[in-house]
Amino acid sequence: MSEVALAIVHDSNTDKVLLIKRSRATNFSGWAFPGGKLEKLPDHRRESAVDAARRELVEETGLCPQQDGHVIFRRRHPATGANIRYVYFATDGVVKADNIEADKSDDCVWVSLDNVERLFTHGLVEGLRKGIRKQLAKQQSTYSRAPAS
Repeated sequence: MSEVALAIVHDSNTDKVLLIKRSRATNFSGWAFPGGKLEKLPDHRRESAVDAARRELVEETGLCPQQDGHVIFRRRHPATGANIRYVYFATDGVVKADNIEADKSDDCVWVSLDNVERLFTHGLVEGLRKGIRKQLAKQQSTYSRAPAS
């Protein structure tokens, strides 16, 4: 069974996430989060979901998150049975993403979570919203505990 990691790049200022449009040349065409299969490392272990999501994000869009990613949601793909991990990366403002793998995707766009809901299966977006809210709460609590200078 395949293991897949998808990057959820989220701008909390606009509540938008980054999507790519997979081309018809791939096994899956349509809108998707950047990502792909976890690769085997030289020592025969698999890379972590966070490392795979970061690698795929760089390969597909040229964006390289500077902060740590966090798995916020897991599910089994209803058609393929693949184990999917959704990895959250925060960004400050919508940054330009490039369509680097033109043979695999046609476009990169920032889309509001409300509009994402129309593109994906029911239940997926609610799981993502919960995970994103949890990450935002952790970030806010981390910031609120910072010592005053």
